[in-house]
Amino acid sequence: EPFEAFGWQKTGESGVDEVFAGQLRFAKDVLVQFDCGFRSQFRARILVVGSDATLSVSSPFKPETNEEIKIFIDDEVQTIEIPGQELYIGEVEDMADAILLGKPTRISLEDSRNNVAAILALLQSAREGAPVRIL
Repeated sequence: EPFEAFGWQKTGESGVDEVFAGQLRFAKDVLVQFDCGFRSQFRARILVVGSDATLSVSSPFKPETNEEIKIFIDDEVQTIEIPGQELYIGEVEDMADAILLGKPTRISLEDSRNNVAAILALLQSAREGAPVRIL
């Protein structure tokens, strides 16, 4: 889990954040940077950059069927094909399994709470203009 957040926000006349950029700090000097907003051309991609390779996911938030993940190592590119499924089917099946079969959900309540804590810390940082510790 991240332990510190820093956020920058540009709010429009409507009060909605039109642009948001943030950084999250994790243990072992791992950093996450992101930006999102309504003021730039649509793009949705995740790049995970490590010391040995880069992982690229071109449609992480609304994947279709037959997606690809690419791994870049030096000059070599490896492609992993993902068959995928209709959007939200996994969520519906997970909820049904939890309710009908008593199985634990794939995303725990603790993980959900930690995600909300990180988002709230980013928003607080954007308001205050300073890094915020995540409890």
